[in-house]
Amino acid sequence: MDEKHNIPLACAINTAIIFEVFQTEDFINASKKILKQHNIYSENNEIWPFFNLSYTIYIFYSFFVATKEIYDLKNDHYFYKELISENLMKDFIIMTEKATFNSNPSYHFNCFRNSISHLNYKLINDEMVFWDMQNKKKLESKHWEVKIHNNNLPRIFNILNQSCIKLLNEIKYGN
Repeated sequence: MDEKHNIPLACAINTAIIFEVFQTEDFINASKKILKQHNIYSENNEIWPFFNLSYTIYIFYSFFVATKEIYDLKNDHYFYKELISENLMKDFIIMTEKATFNSNPSYHFNCFRNSISHLNYKLINDEMVFWDMQNKKKLESKHWEVKIHNNNLPRIFNILNQSCIKLLNEIKYGN
């Protein structure tokens, strides 16, 4: 039996576990140990910067690409309503959009999915920039572009994670 339908919930649970243990002594010690085992040194030579670009993209991929169940939802579904009430987009700087998140959250989710899956993102200093284009060959065809400071990502991830777990539990178990 193909188990890939379990991937979105597993990603959400993995993320919740990492957030829970990230600041514990065991996590910090394991991070130091792995670096020493592989002769890898981070900038401070002690602990790997776990919440790096790789992890960030993994999380965004988990929410916006792997969780395909979201794309069957209407804009008035409780999932989107909760994200609006949590002010999910407050820390994003919206540079270009065709519709606001509050009026059309599914548009923004589709744009995030396209951005992640087509590698339309970049890291500039401490900010991430995401965009979606009508025509890949013309940069001026961007119809959606947002940026966010890395310090604001944990809040975004926590909101998305809580909402995704609730939605996926409802779909899988009827809870």
